[in-house]
Amino acid sequence: MWNFLSKLPANLSFIIITLGILSIVIIALRGRIKAKFGSKIIDLGKDDSSTVSLQQPSTVSLQSPKRTCSDCILLIMGEREKYELKFRKEKDRVLKTQMTFAEKKLIEIEILLMRKLCDKVTLSTFQHKAVYGLMKDALVSVKDEIRRSFKDNGFYDTSDIELNSYVKDQISFIMNLIYQYIQNINPDNRNIFDFDLVRDILRDNTSEVSSFISEIYENAKNVKLEIDNKIDNVKDEFGTWVDNFIK
Repeated sequence: MWNFLSKLPANLSFIIITLGILSIVIIALRGRIKAKFGSKIIDLGKDDSSTVSLQQPSTVSLQSPKRTCSDCILLIMGEREKYELKFRKEKDRVLKTQMTFAEKKLIEIEILLMRKLCDKVTLSTFQHKAVYGLMKDALVSVKDEIRRSFKDNGFYDTSDIELNSYVKDQISFIMNLIYQYIQNINPDNRNIFDFDLVRDILRDNTSEVSSFISEIYENAKNVKLEIDNKIDNVKDEFGTWVDNFIK
């Protein structure tokens, strides 16, 4: 085809190509084109004029296509993912918030015991570091137990009386945990300092230490209930969104 066109005069080749392109455009827009040359009629494209309906602009319908079931499902799933992300953020915040408060109270216990000990005996720099290290290590074990009890969820739905009973049991367990930690210190270290004195300080200040531990568990329950309430609100928001969506 191109060899044939190339042999024609330049102007004639241009006219033929232009007419060809114009025919394609007209067919694309109207679907059909007729041309008469003498007794011959050239008819290009399909005759679907019977299906073409020209309406006045005032009667043209501009309604948007209706949603399909699959569209609705995708929209609901997308919205659900947004709300589930909110659920997870709130749930993850429970333990983090509880432990932040617990760690502050454990530091207060540490400061209390060190102050009481220093009021009772004079410690050298080396002894102070040794006792301070003991306190740190012992309270790390306590923190692990507190975190475990928070995850166990054994006291969130209890009454005040049941919570008090649970906290008393936890206080007893935590105090024994610290005593046991002190008792198991390597005997070689006892030449550095009489660590039994630390145990006596702890026993003499049981009431104050117990008060700190009680605050830890009371706060933990309040945090859990508060965030659970926020999670319920998020669920209600999603339910309302779904109700409005399907109307």
